[in-house]
Amino acid sequence: MKLFYALLIFLLNISQYQFQSLPCRTNCSDDQCWREALTYRSSELVEQLFSFGSLTIHVDTFLREHPDELNDTMKFLDEPLQNYLVNESKDSHLPVDLFSATKQRLINACRNLTLTAIKDISELPSLACSTRTCAGDILNYTVLFIVATTLATLILIICVVQLVKTRRQSSSLVTVQRPGPLLNHLSTTHDTSLNSQRTCNTKYGTMKCWQSTIDGFAYGLSTTMVDYCQVTLLLSQTKDEKQKLSWYNTSRDILIEQINGYNLDKRDRQLSKHDVEQIATTLLNKCFNSPLTISSPQPACPSCSKDEKRSIKQWNLISLISFTISLFLILAIIVMYIFQTKSTHRSYQSIG
Repeated sequence: MKLFYALLIFLLNISQYQFQSLPCRTNCSDDQCWREALTYRSSELVEQLFSFGSLTIHVDTFLREHPDELNDTMKFLDEPLQNYLVNESKDSHLPVDLFSATKQRLINACRNLTLTAIKDISELPSLACSTRTCAGDILNYTVLFIVATTLATLILIICVVQLVKTRRQSSSLVTVQRPGPLLNHLSTTHDTSLNSQRTCNTKYGTMKCWQSTIDGFAYGLSTTMVDYCQVTLLLSQTKDEKQKLSWYNTSRDILIEQINGYNLDKRDRQLSKHDVEQIATTLLNKCFNSPLTISSPQPACPSCSKDEKRSIKQWNLISLISFTISLFLILAIIVMYIFQTKSTHRSYQSIG
């Protein structure tokens, strides 16, 4: 029953876990909205920078496995990123020079990651597309569904164990049953490497597949850098110097907070938090201290397509059903526990 109480406490406190992604705010007119916009854009930027570092290790490992394809990992990554930065900055009416220093710092830091080959597969960081989009809400419901399913499965196992123990105790009070090994065999496996599930992995992938993957990550990083720059540029245009300094410090603090809060596996070869802080701060300084004046509104938030909205509704329904089943199973195990307690008490009374 201790495991049951632990699960029950976890279920009651599950609301404390932040499954919802950070709110994306635009067209801000008050300080709180601007802080939320900064937090969202900073989180996006930090995630994209770390993801680009992970991509570098995967691409470098692939090219070491296929030396006949290409010998320059950073050139393979640098050119698409530069092209997307040029295009995205042009679309946003911003000079690409704003991003040159930041991009070069990033490339230099990533180049240091590729000086030597990884010695073990555990050094290979996980690589997944960004979830900080409209589809991130789908992920929230997916996580909720997994948690609910796990709880329901464990509770069902507890119910079965308690039922077996109750029947054995009712049939023979002399026999003392030791805790069954069932719960001891429960284990959760986690594969930190996505190579076995990715179409283009480090061993059997193709240049075409990796080029497409790089294009996706480069586009995501370039748009994130431009969006972050637009927000900080708008904040820097205040004429009050004290307020301007205050917003700079706020922007820097939020950025560092997001970096420090990012979860890194110590076994992975990855950009350090210090590296990312230096890269992101370079972008902040370039954009915030730029004499450029822009009249464009804040960058728009990701919008949901019809298919995404349909998927969100489906996952929402599945999650609610899963939690309902979990609650029913909790009620079932409570009833079974009460029944077992009363049955044992009556059995001892009959013996006495």
